[in-house]
Amino acid sequence: CIRDRECITQFLENCVGDISIITLCRSCFDKNVNICELSMQAIAKMIESLGENISRLSNDTIAVLMKSLARIVDGKRASMAKIAQQICEYMIKLFGPDNYLNVMSQVLTEEEGSTMMRTLENKKDKSSRPSHLHEVLREQKLNAFGGGGNPF
Repeated sequence: CIRDRECITQFLENCVGDISIITLCRSCFDKNVNICELSMQAIAKMIESLGENISRLSNDTIAVLMKSLARIVDGKRASMAKIAQQICEYMIKLFGPDNYLNVMSQVLTEEEGSTMMRTLENKKDKSSRPSHLHEVLREQKLNAFGGGGNPF
């Protein structure tokens, strides 16, 4: 298990790019729940580490990411939906609301876009303060790995 974590750490540090994000997006829909959740956490770390450089990703990668996030926020796995919502909020801050909505309108169907907006608006209404992506990741790590220690 420690070796697996070391491999994931190396992957996150050295393989941030289009193919990695697309692969992880696809892995979010695996039948194995652990693979899904680890993939979602890895995407969040990659997006966070890219920061403003996210704009260097290809249009196809952004499309796959946005479509995946739309499916995940509307999915049954609450822990993944929470991270997906945080990624969306992080990207809104990076792109600005108008640019984010423009990207959404270009890559999502009307139904996907409506679901995404409804979910983000509901989250805003429910929360008294905005959460940060790294806080959600920390919480997910603690839950996924028995309550303590750095899983990576």
